[in-house]
Amino acid sequence: MRAAQPRDAATVVLLRPGPAGAEVLLTRRPATMAFAPGVHVFPGGRVEPGDADRRLVHRSRLTPDEARRRLGEPLTPEAALAFYIAALREAFEEVGILIAVPESDHGREPGGAFRAGPGDGAGRAELARLRAALAAGTIDFADVCERLAVRLATDLLVPIARWVTPVGFARRFDARFFAAPAPSSAPVIADPNEVVAHRWLTPGAALAAMHARELELWLPTACTLGLLEGLEGTGQEALPGLRPPAGRADRRATDRLAIERLAPGLVRLDFPAAGGVPGRPGRGYLVGRRELVAVDPGDPTPVVLAAIERSARDLGGRIGAIVVTRVDATHAAGAFDLGQRLGLAVHCGPGGAGWLPVPLVELADGEAVPGGDLPLRVVAPGPGGGPERGVPLDRPPADGGSDRGRIALVGDGGRIRLAAEPAAGER
Repeated sequence: MRAAQPRDAATVVLLRPGPAGAEVLLTRRPATMAFAPGVHVFPGGRVEPGDADRRLVHRSRLTPDEARRRLGEPLTPEAALAFYIAALREAFEEVGILIAVPESDHGREPGGAFRAGPGDGAGRAELARLRAALAAGTIDFADVCERLAVRLATDLLVPIARWVTPVGFARRFDARFFAAPAPSSAPVIADPNEVVAHRWLTPGAALAAMHARELELWLPTACTLGLLEGLEGTGQEALPGLRPPAGRADRRATDRLAIERLAPGLVRLDFPAAGGVPGRPGRGYLVGRRELVAVDPGDPTPVVLAAIERSARDLGGRIGAIVVTRVDATHAAGAFDLGQRLGLAVHCGPGGAGWLPVPLVELADGEAVPGGDLPLRVVAPGPGGGPERGVPLDRPPADGGSDRGRIALVGDGGRIRLAAEPAAGER
């Protein structure tokens, strides 16, 4: 049976200031949904043909060329802008939030997004009528924007990640994730056909709720929350000015895996999209001669995972074990898809299980990683932890990232010493 081809999709992480830091909006999908039923997600959905409507392009504060430069992918300008417009349309359809400004606002600086429509009862009724007509298919999103006389604040959206549904799912999506500030005066008015509940939570609180099994998350959602945990320090202040990373324009090598043999039995893998973030380098390893251990496969891009498997074959071996030295997106995002492809469990350090919505097998301090013909031993945090590497693991990670399940790996008489390495730009 041929694998289903992924469909383009867009997701938007709506952010607002909260008492404990920046909060994100999570919505729970109905149990009757065909894809990810009952799971908490960010608003989003498929890119539709109408998202490239010339009327919407005219009403976008980003031009197609600007959208392409910001997205940094080899897409046509029109296709790039369609992802931005789809993200805003989905937010309006699912939770009633329209990130837009009056059409008279022709300035290039963000002018303060708002929920379109007057705040009185008549205005809210008109907005509800337009949403209902949009859901019924009697009007389209361009009609909504024209009747409300607004311009779409596409310039407030920041591309932060890209995830492709793994092979094996009946429905697959190639989704771009964006972050955007939610209008401060915009209440969430959920579409009951797509949203049965919603919560505003800090990224850390959402992950803790998942760990406590109070809510269910999809892997891309959990990884994205992990990437945004650094926003929690904002308190009541305005949300940080999220901007596209420098140097993203026209990035055409996002699917290339750089491979370097460092020594017999040790190969370094440099990833182009750690944590699902295009253009964000990450690093992993293959350890062994014939039976290999894949360490920190943090790039979930399908072509990169296929390249890791191919690299193992080129070395004359096969991957027999997978281990992550830290349970976060930049070290673990690709581990689970790789494990499914190979029929392998994913191992982590003590306390790491439950912090991502996939099974993890914890390894104790001093325990050997199962698999691999160059045995690797786990060094977990503790008093003076990690002396073999010269870095005490009982201290917080220098890059400020999550410390969940953090370990070092030592093998081959101490010649191999590996530990979590921060991705470029990691919070």
